[in-house]
Amino acid sequence: MLSARSLRPKLKRSLPKNSLQQRLEIAQSLHAGIAQEIDEIGSDLAELIGRRALSPLLRTKLRTLLAKNNSLAIHLREEILQLRGMEEEERAKVKRVRQLTPLTKKESEILHLLDKAHTSREIAALEFISQATVKTHLASIYRKLSATNKTAALETARSAGLLTSK
Repeated sequence: MLSARSLRPKLKRSLPKNSLQQRLEIAQSLHAGIAQEIDEIGSDLAELIGRRALSPLLRTKLRTLLAKNNSLAIHLREEILQLRGMEEEERAKVKRVRQLTPLTKKESEILHLLDKAHTSREIAALEFISQATVKTHLASIYRKLSATNKTAALETARSAGLLTSK
């Protein structure tokens, strides 16, 4: 039988280096082992509660333990569902990034300057182009990144790996 104690170190070791998919598989294995143990404990508690020779106080304590056991099982199932949701979000993010139209070299340069908090006027001076040209490039960048403003464009660019995080 799988033991939670034997799987926990494996899960912890895998977290920093493995993909979300691998972490999900390990978490599901861990969950399966723990869920089996929780079910067995629940069955044992239910059997004890059913005995007639128990004092009312002991029966109440056992019922409390059974309720906590059931609550833990529900919590573990929710955690696995949350991990699955994270995996789906990551896949959707990768799909969106793949669908981005590539930026030109000049657009990429302007995006990097924008990331460094330069104004349109400063970018124009640094790139030796007019402010109108900078605004044209920014409009193109926003369109290609499906963004409506500077903040959204920079966020999308970071998630797409076009910029490093600050």
